[in-house]
Amino acid sequence: MLLVPLRRVSSGEQVSGSGLARQSDAMAAYAEARGWDLHPETYSDEGVSGFSGANLDGDLGRFLADLKRGHFGTQPVALGVEDIDRLSRQFTLAFLPVLIDQLINAGVTISVVSKGRDFSRESIKANGFELQELLLYLQQAHEFSEKLSSRITDHRGRIRASIRDGKPANPGTAPSWISLVNGQWALNGYAGVIREVIAMSQAGDGAPIIAKTMNARGVINPGTAKKRRTNPDAEPQPWAANHVLQVLKQPAIHGARLVAKPGHNSRLRNWKEECARLKRQGKAESELPPRPQREFESEQPNYYPALLSEPEHRLLLQQISDRANPGHSRGGACRWIGQELTTCSECGSALKHFHSRGRKGEIYNYLRCAGKERGICSAPLQRFDPLQAHVLTRLSVGVLQELLGLDATGAQQRELAAAIDAMESRRGDLDRVSLRHAAGERALEEADDPSELKVLVKRQSALEMQLEAAKQQLADAEIQVELLSRRPPAAEAAAEIQEHVSKLFKTFDKGEDTFEQRKSINQQFKRIGLKIQVDTAGGRVGMAIGDGELDWQPLAPAARRYALNSGMVDPIAAKDTATGLQVAVAGGLESGAPGPAADGSKPGVVTVITSEDATEEAEVLELLREQGLEPVEQGS
Repeated sequence: MLLVPLRRVSSGEQVSGSGLARQSDAMAAYAEARGWDLHPETYSDEGVSGFSGANLDGDLGRFLADLKRGHFGTQPVALGVEDIDRLSRQFTLAFLPVLIDQLINAGVTISVVSKGRDFSRESIKANGFELQELLLYLQQAHEFSEKLSSRITDHRGRIRASIRDGKPANPGTAPSWISLVNGQWALNGYAGVIREVIAMSQAGDGAPIIAKTMNARGVINPGTAKKRRTNPDAEPQPWAANHVLQVLKQPAIHGARLVAKPGHNSRLRNWKEECARLKRQGKAESELPPRPQREFESEQPNYYPALLSEPEHRLLLQQISDRANPGHSRGGACRWIGQELTTCSECGSALKHFHSRGRKGEIYNYLRCAGKERGICSAPLQRFDPLQAHVLTRLSVGVLQELLGLDATGAQQRELAAAIDAMESRRGDLDRVSLRHAAGERALEEADDPSELKVLVKRQSALEMQLEAAKQQLADAEIQVELLSRRPPAAEAAAEIQEHVSKLFKTFDKGEDTFEQRKSINQQFKRIGLKIQVDTAGGRVGMAIGDGELDWQPLAPAARRYALNSGMVDPIAAKDTATGLQVAVAGGLESGAPGPAADGSKPGVVTVITSEDATEEAEVLELLREQGLEPVEQGS
């Protein structure tokens, strides 16, 4: 007889324990006691459930396949298991076809080592009660798992109720950037990494680029960061694109937690049993029912500390979807910087790209109201080159700084200084706890009184927990300082703002703007919540950021084009007249870039007048004086 060992443990934790080795030793001793040969290969289902039947897709399934193809030769085969529950914990009737057809009737002896029993076709034929005994063992194993499953379900129900009450639960399942500190969820040092990932995605970087950037900088992936909360020596693993997407799609980004509906494991077990039944009837894989998906209840809002608001996160996910499915616009291209942000003032519908060709093949780009296509709006087409010039020249320098990712306010330095202070504070906390811990160790060595020793042991145990927490908090603070230190200096960014603005304007004025530039600016518009509404019939444009009130100004295509060509940011007045155009700017013009005078003195007010219409000119001058500015006239 050839004894083939089959080992199984249900969880990953048991894999690292002694269970597998114990089962191997028991079966080796059993084969020796019986005088049987021991098969050199062990079939081992590690971390595989016998209750769900998953082992039939594991090494038990491999054993059955090897048996069917004659892998074990002509020698009689005994399948050795430590106990019957190592073979299966499934509902008895669900496992019965495997037991009878694929094992017993196929000539396999079932050897239950712990009971010293061997069940074979011959022994059952000689004593029918053996089959009943075998089925009884299987039923007992299933009932034990049912009770255990019921307890786990009750426990999960209590966890679900705690989550719905907003109470911290299951800290081990918290995202890598969130830790449980003093009974409260808190962002840890790894949150800085996730903020960078979010910022890169908002700026238009795809998941592969973000992963490559993180790997180049030697940043550990979220899985490793999570493991290191309990195992500081966990091996670092590289980022992959799917890690980036998994992080960005988590509801925890906006502070919510998903709550799974109960009953998934039960549905999964029933599905596997049904599939096995259908396969025995000869059904093809394509005819089997689909695998049940895990279902979730509504999100529990405001559960974790958020990195983005829910609207910001929803917008980010839409941007990711748009990048993955570029067909949402013609050719996937960002046709203009206000794409998906612009609506019609007449009906509120979105303005979408539309183009036509002239007689010589030239292309004319327009924006057309989606309501017009549905027959609910009469707004005319809007050329978007003038609208693009209007939007760009209405942005203040401060907004452009934000769009370009520049920080001239010193906020980065302040954030870094605060992080360094926090790190030093954490280091001080660790030093204090270390001293108390060392004093406790000395007190334990010197204690003789048993009652005193008991108190000291309890106190030292609490200090050890505080010491570990202090080490983790210091490590988190050090990571945050390192991340902030890698940012480009804000002073350099501030010094380059004028050059960036000037280049930006010149690029768009010459029509040399690229898809990537338009896309990047469009995504930043979305991030700051820019809204654009166009009154095509009235020739005016309303703009607002966030929930602010729309500020309406004339479209003034000629004047705005002039402002774009001259590098004028946010001119005080820009309007087309019957005989020309008028543009007024608060700020000197130097090399085509707006801004303060080189010597730092208060800039003058420049009025560019290309009209002979005295009435129109007077309106512009009056507008300037209303703002307390003294105009300097400059004819064209």
